[in-house]
Amino acid sequence: MGTEETNQAISVVATSILFGGLAIVQGLKSEPKPCPSCATSGGEACIFCNATGRRETPIEITKKDRRDDSVLGLTRRSPMECTGCKGAGMILCKTCKGSGYV
Repeated sequence: MGTEETNQAISVVATSILFGGLAIVQGLKSEPKPCPSCATSGGEACIFCNATGRRETPIEITKKDRRDDSVLGLTRRSPMECTGCKGAGMILCKTCKGSGYV
């Protein structure tokens, strides 16, 4: 191994140790704080489907949508899936993005 390669290897290892140490220090810095918007629930029940994730009536899927999905290889959503919560039954909190903590 040449001098240049050795210096590069030492530089990479030192940088990894530095950033790894900083990540650990940031992680140990404090406990996560509860989200003030959702009070750790992560969101609220979907009002469009009464938190079931399913619609009362199916969405009509046109022939064009079917053709486009099959050509692109995309997975079609179920026609009974709620469009408000995308089948989750819950609308996620925008502050914490559903984690319940900030």
